Amino acid sequence: MVEVAHEALLTNWPRLQKWIDARFDDFRLLRQLRQEAAEWGRLGRPKSHLWPHERLQSVYTMRERLGPTLTGLEQDFIRAEADRLLGELADPATTHERRAFIADRLAEIGDPRPSVGRDARGLPQFVWLPVPAGTVKLEGDAGTFSVDRFFVSVYPLTWVQYRAFVQAGDGYRDERWWEELAKRGDEPGEQFRRKDNHPAENVSWFEAMAYCRWLSAHLGHDIRLPTEWEWQQAATGGDSSGIYPWPGDWDPARANTYESGLSRTTAVGMYPIGASPVGALDMAGTVWEWCLNEYDRPENARPSGYARRVVRGGSWRRDQDHARAAYRGHARPGNRDYGLGLRVVCSSPIG
Repeated sequence: MVEVAHEALLTNWPRLQKWIDARFDDFRLLRQLRQEAAEWGRLGRPKSHLWPHERLQSVYTMRERLGPTLTGLEQDFIRAEADRLLGELADPATTHERRAFIADRLAEIGDPRPSVGRDARGLPQFVWLPVPAGTVKLEGDAGTFSVDRFFVSVYPLTWVQYRAFVQAGDGYRDERWWEELAKRGDEPGEQFRRKDNHPAENVSWFEAMAYCRWLSAHLGHDIRLPTEWEWQQAATGGDSSGIYPWPGDWDPARANTYESGLSRTTAVGMYPIGASPVGALDMAGTVWEWCLNEYDRPENARPSGYARRVVRGGSWRRDQDHARAAYRGHARPGNRDYGLGLRVVCSSPIG
């Protein structure tokens, strides 16, 4: 607290003058916030009147300095833009175009969701979901396989998470990660949608394998591609009657497939209404996901050779039939494609 004894203090004590100027700006902003929040409430809380992320940053700084008591209406008015946008995703009426906008806006202002980015060490972060043990019968009499309990990542691997491997000094160009693989990557494929929260795409099976080895070495536990029966178990939760990752029939609002009309990827997790029974998102649409095993000999999951490998989940380029939980796609392990990415699994994650 300062009590001014003489106005000369205001011109001869610059520190005091700066403190007063700063607080005047804070009080001016607080008054403006309260006026606009009241008008927002009077008009029925239209989204168009809410302040964007960039403008809210000064509000949060002011609130920290002044510690004002805000009404419930005022707190709603200054809710973080990222939280507001994420809240729209659970509404089935949210259009594909709006989801695509939300995806790109989150990439611009910072996507706060866990399992989308990296930790303080620069390593990918994951939310691991438990998948129950069971038995999976593959489509087309390709065999029946037992599944032990394991953990699957909630989203496909993101571009920022894959880029950690590409940029690391001991990453993409380290020969250790390519042992036994029939082909070593010279240069990584070009990412088409270069936004951190979008799925990594244009990744070959060989590159996906090398990535998993690099990440396993850094995290201290076994990270790998799923077998296709593990992938199917995660997509259905063990319910063999499930056609898609969600209950019931096809619903175009639940996935980014050809039917969306977007003709590109969106950020991971933009369709929470399409979550699988274990909670995994984007198991239909967005990108194809590499699996560990061969297509023609599913029982063979060894890393050597050029045999076709299984891909699952369809992509933004394929229609609803390819998005079925049991659909078996395939690609040569050296193939790259703007609709081809990966998701990782772990037998026993640490932490």
